[in-house]
Amino acid sequence: MTKHFFQVSLPDQNLSVDCGWDRPCQHYYLNVERTDAPTDEEPLYVSMYDERLFNRPGPLFGGLMLDELRQRLEELCITPPAGLLDALTEDQRVNRGNAITTWASP
Repeated sequence: MTKHFFQVSLPDQNLSVDCGWDRPCQHYYLNVERTDAPTDEEPLYVSMYDERLFNRPGPLFGGLMLDELRQRLEELCITPPAGLLDALTEDQRVNRGNAITTWASP
């Protein structure tokens, strides 16, 4: 699994984003949480819990395609760092695993 981390400051909240290519499951994942929220607050988005992804048969069950990951970021008003989506595409292309990248805030 690859892990790409970055922070986003929106007018009303600060977010921590974790996304990447899940090599064993052959799909992308996305987790977004507020960094300024109480520790017991639920994350804003976790692809594994996205009910829109549960009606799929096969390996994409509970996972995202790249276009869906991009769409979820847009829904959350998150602009990814320049180059992140290309890096995610490359992660899938080479079926990369065990790589961690921390991106500068966009």
